[in-house]
Amino acid sequence: MRSQNNRKKAAVSGAAILAALTLGVGCTTATGEEQTPDAGTTPMIPIVEEHEDNGKMVGNDWYNVGDEVDESLLDMQQLASYFTMEEISKDGDIYQRILGKSFPEDGSMELSKLRYLKMLYVDYEGKSRCGEMIVNAEIADVTLDIFEQLYEARYPIADMVLIDTFWDTDGNTTDRKSIQANNSSAFCYRTIAGTNEMSNHADGYAIDINPHDNPYVWCNPDGSPKLETLDAHEQDMMEDREQKEHAITHEDLAYRLFTEAGFTWGGDWSNPLDYQHFEWNRQ
Repeated sequence: MRSQNNRKKAAVSGAAILAALTLGVGCTTATGEEQTPDAGTTPMIPIVEEHEDNGKMVGNDWYNVGDEVDESLLDMQQLASYFTMEEISKDGDIYQRILGKSFPEDGSMELSKLRYLKMLYVDYEGKSRCGEMIVNAEIADVTLDIFEQLYEARYPIADMVLIDTFWDTDGNTTDRKSIQANNSSAFCYRTIAGTNEMSNHADGYAIDINPHDNPYVWCNPDGSPKLETLDAHEQDMMEDREQKEHAITHEDLAYRLFTEAGFTWGGDWSNPLDYQHFEWNRQ
């Protein structure tokens, strides 16, 4: 388990600030445009180790969600500092992004039970990017552990933003849009698709990884998947899926890390099969 000390942000010395201003932000946006401070505004100062003058940036205040992150500026000895959690405040931007979308306005979910995570991941092109996720506070630490290990192993993840980015009408409609964008996500206050039962996503206890490549599919009485319920890409991924790139299987690193940490995998269910889905075993 990651120590709390590893997640504390380092102080910034005067020399470090000068180095940060000289270096610039060290990242580009998801569209490839270099970020530079706006004229007349205060530049964003990266968090760096005060006792090390090695040109590395420690902490994740120097890049934004979706940015491509310059790996040469990452201190791999302080990898945990790029994987952080925070409580969600009603005064903050995160709350405004999720209110009335993934987070209900009727008081049926307690905000204090959730944590906002900011994490690095390696995309399908092999680039380091900044991602985000909301999970239940109970699994925040273990989730950070898992994604830190996935990043260190350069495990490919297509995208990782809050499901609210794709919001459309309701939780299940939005979930489908997020799936089709191959977006890895967790919390969304919604029912299980096609039922009136609340999903484990509704409490932030479930995480979906590369969902378009790892379909949720119902089965016929003989156990074969109902391919007609899937789109063309998902149907293709289901054919010889054990051999497909990005398919989660029992040999996959994500499967191993999640299940060893105490999650169950939807790919082990009988009907439906949910290859993208890992959910926490609540006591």
